Amino acid sequence: MFKREKTHRKIDSGLITLRPLTRSDNISVRRFMSCPYIWQNSFVIKSPKIIPHDFATDEYAMRYFEMLMTDQARKTFAILHEGKHIGNVGLKDINKHPYQAECFIEIGEPHERGKGLGFMAMIQLLNYAFTKCELL
Repeated sequence: MFKREKTHRKIDSGLITLRPLTRSDNISVRRFMSCPYIWQNSFVIKSPKIIPHDFATDEYAMRYFEMLMTDQARKTFAILHEGKHIGNVGLKDINKHPYQAECFIEIGEPHERGKGLGFMAMIQLLNYAFTKCELL
């Protein structure tokens, strides 16, 4: 698996900041995961027809958060806007041979959606992927 590198640090563009997810983000991530908008519009599950019996429960959110923190083939960042954790962005299934990874994003704060913050976070993430993770 892919080891976390020292380059998994804070990335700041002025309007938003990406920083590695930490254990203190547990409450925010669990709140985001309880939002129907997030789980209806994401690929957290393989298919809408294959929903786990405990999906969108606190227990599921806790397992999801633990996976975000421990999966070595994943790099997850908290998206900060004006100092507040508004969502997450990251890379998963990172593989340098062949050079590939899947990106993901979730803006958990409803009032922050539609402002282009996710777009800016994704640009920062892709820059990180191509320059720091060497996914060229």
